[in-house]
Amino acid sequence: MPFDALRDLTPLMLIGTGAMALVTPVAQPYKSLRDVVIAAKANPGVSYGTIGAASLGHLAMTQLGNQLGAEFNHIPYRGGGPLMNDAIGN
Repeated sequence: MPFDALRDLTPLMLIGTGAMALVTPVAQPYKSLRDVVIAAKANPGVSYGTIGAASLGHLAMTQLGNQLGAEFNHIPYRGGGPLMNDAIGN
C-alpha cells in the first residue's frame, strides 16, 4: 500500500460494537469456557460453529486458541439460521 494505516490515518469515531456469546447444548459436558479450553488442550479439535469463514466469531476463536494454546476445529455455516438449527439439535 502507498500509505501506513497507523501513521497516515486518524480514527474519527466508533461505528458500532457487537456482542458475542459462546453457547453449547445442555447435553454437552461444557459448563464454562474453562471446560471448553481444558477439553481442547487435552484433545485438540473441539468443534465450534460460526456464521462463516473469516467471520468475527471465527477470528475471535482463532485468536483465543492461539493465546491459550488450544486447538479448535472450525465448522463454518452459511449463516446463523443453519448454525442455530444444528446447535439446538445437538
